[in-house]
Amino acid sequence: MGLSWYGGGYTVHLALFPHDSSDIKVGINRFGHIGRLVFRCALEEGIQVVAVNDSGQKSESNDSEEESSTSSSDDDEKVEDKKTFPRVHSLHSKESTEYFDAVHQCRRLLQLLRCCQQHYHHFVNLYFQSLDQCIKHENEKIVIVALQQIASHLSENIDDNNERKRLIHCLPSNMSDPTINPLYQPFFDTIQLLLSRNNTEQAMISLISLNDIDILYPYRARFLDVRREFRDSTHYFIDGDSLLLSIAHHTNVDLKSYYGNTLHVIFIIERILLTLFNQSHQCNYTLLFFDCHYELYRQETSILGLLRSCLIVHLSKNADKCGITKVQQFSSWLDDKYSEFVRDEKPLFIFYHDMSNFDMENGSLLSENALKQLTIIYCLFGNYHQNIIKCHLYLMNKLILTETTVQCFEIQFKRQFPTSSLKKIIELVPNQLITITKNQKDQNEYEKFCQDICQDDIRLFLYLKAIAKFINNTKDQELVQLLCPLFILHVALLIRLSLLDRHLPSSFPSIIFSPMLSQMIAQFQQYLSSNLSSQVSSLSWSKVADLFDGHLFAFTLYRLSSSSSNIRFDSKTYEIVRESLSILNIPFSDDLFQNVVNQMIQLNVVDFSRSTFEQSSIIVKRIETHRKITKISNRFINTLLQPILSSNNTSTFEWVTPNDIPATRYEGRHHWHVYKEVGDEVSRIRGDDEQYIQRKKNPRFRGQQKQQ
Repeated sequence: MGLSWYGGGYTVHLALFPHDSSDIKVGINRFGHIGRLVFRCALEEGIQVVAVNDSGQKSESNDSEEESSTSSSDDDEKVEDKKTFPRVHSLHSKESTEYFDAVHQCRRLLQLLRCCQQHYHHFVNLYFQSLDQCIKHENEKIVIVALQQIASHLSENIDDNNERKRLIHCLPSNMSDPTINPLYQPFFDTIQLLLSRNNTEQAMISLISLNDIDILYPYRARFLDVRREFRDSTHYFIDGDSLLLSIAHHTNVDLKSYYGNTLHVIFIIERILLTLFNQSHQCNYTLLFFDCHYELYRQETSILGLLRSCLIVHLSKNADKCGITKVQQFSSWLDDKYSEFVRDEKPLFIFYHDMSNFDMENGSLLSENALKQLTIIYCLFGNYHQNIIKCHLYLMNKLILTETTVQCFEIQFKRQFPTSSLKKIIELVPNQLITITKNQKDQNEYEKFCQDICQDDIRLFLYLKAIAKFINNTKDQELVQLLCPLFILHVALLIRLSLLDRHLPSSFPSIIFSPMLSQMIAQFQQYLSSNLSSQVSSLSWSKVADLFDGHLFAFTLYRLSSSSSNIRFDSKTYEIVRESLSILNIPFSDDLFQNVVNQMIQLNVVDFSRSTFEQSSIIVKRIETHRKITKISNRFINTLLQPILSSNNTSTFEWVTPNDIPATRYEGRHHWHVYKEVGDEVSRIRGDDEQYIQRKKNPRFRGQQKQQ
């Protein structure tokens, strides 16, 4: 068989292998394009390749110096990691010295031999001999590379017991010795854990709880400016679950007190998506949601499930100036539907958060176990998309996003996770989504009622469906009868109050809910989330993002509990509450809500005991921190302020004369708050005198400006 290479207008004949080639042994120097052709031809002819010298990849060795990896083997490179090889050129008699990264080349060699020995038996001895030599090497980093390869090999499906024994034989006998190098200890612990499993399925189950998965499948990370990729790519994916969790764990977002707020988080996510849209002025991304990710945190906090459903429905049904955002939902990223979707869209990269920088011990929303499982699942998620989907991986961790800048981490995994093992791990994720039984008669009745009473607002419809389910499935009917009127009042206030009217004090008296009441509110939020996922209605979805406001709910209870409260509702709000309770067969009276709150206090499900003290401290704090407002002599303004000035209540501001305020003086043509760059640089710094304006009209002067 002949092997030829065509290029540059000529043909180079490399080798002719005889038909009887079983005894031929070949060594390949420089595993480049020609070397790979020889290697492929040798495998086809059954010729044994005994050695491959791939020492000439300068670019790859240089790149390896810049990478930062999660495993302990990728510390700063030392001088002894570089080996010198003399290279004799055929056209010159002088020798040239070439440097390369020995650690990186050993890693590539072991991966290559591992791939070859899976398909060709004559590579088996060479693979294990290379592992044994690397384990006995004096360089610590080369030993770590070999230990990584053994751990990765053990984590795969090993059907041959002889192969497993040979891997154990390569390991040093003193793994449990306390005097062993501390750099090797994490790798020995992982290897011993994998060896302690009797079969592959048990190993995959234990992999869910491994804290050192980066030992098996390390990656390198680089912080880059990727605005060009976001701007010029035809299509890319954004993981919606990790985006939601990253915003929910932000320091300025509070979802723990009073069961959270849906509008705040969705508003921040919309701003991020709008900024990404402005990079290319088109919606070149798709927001993806995977149920296998959601199942890992669904039982943790009910507000997260409600936020997820609100976000999906809001982005799917509501259009803004950017057009309808593309949203897709799949059961898992190993689903056939997702694979078909990827083949059609061909994404350049996927943008997600890998949860690695979350505080797992002091997490306010998710437990430590849930965060660990999410971290490992997203590690496998990135590995799958890099090696199977063939797209780049960009992380939201430490993201810097502006209208003109997108800076984030790009990661690259060094090993591929076996696809068969991925499927076993995804199958271990529970699937316990709540199903809602649809009653078409009730749905039509509720839809017609919402069209008549609240101008087609879908929120009242969702609350009615959730309350009906809540009444039928809850055992404690006494507490249910107390909560249902409060839920109806809450959605009525959401419909009737504008965001400006809902500007609540930042620190009103705290309210303590009993565990039973907290559990029932969380259960009600789950029913709301399920209704969002399953209902199809012709009502208006425009305000579905503002579905629950925990602070408004708690503040309403506080005002209703106050003995001196003169809280009143307008006629439209009363009509919504009265008619909604009527359709749910709940009696209504004028003092219904005060009676409900009093009964809740008697049942010890809500506590306002610290209200008086905290209220007085808040009032004192407000008096001490008056805002100073400059008084302007204007009859129209004085007329508007007359009711406030004549009030007996203590005002929250203090009048100050204009002379007592050190106002900022603005001089010149431009001020910081009105400055706009117009024209060229020359016209912005020259004055607007008449002589300059007359000269500017002269055509000869314009030509001189262009030459400048």
